[in-house]
Amino acid sequence: MRVGWKVQDVDLDRKEVAFRREKPTGFAVPEKKRRRKPVSKAFKALALKRRPRKPSGPSKSRVSMAQEHRAKKDIYQTIQREIQAETGIREETLQA
Repeated sequence: MRVGWKVQDVDLDRKEVAFRREKPTGFAVPEKKRRRKPVSKAFKALALKRRPRKPSGPSKSRVSMAQEHRAKKDIYQTIQREIQAETGIREETLQA
C-alpha cells in the first residue's frame, strides 16, 4: 500500500528514519476545466426582466388590530344583547 512517502535512509544507531515524498503516479484522474456555455441575449433579457410582485396580504400588525377590533365589537354586541334581554324581562314583569 502506498501513501505517497518512500523510506530513504534508516539509521539504527541514531534511531532515525528519513522519508522522501513520492511524485504522484498517473493513476489520479486529472480535473477537467469547466467552461461556461455562452449565454444568448434573449436569455440575458429574460433573466434581467423584472418579475411582477405578488400582492402580499395584510401585515401581521394589521391582522392583529383587526382581530382586536372584532373582539371588542363582539363583546360590545354581547353586552348590548344581555342588557336588552334584562330590560325585556323587566318590562314583561312590570306589564304583567
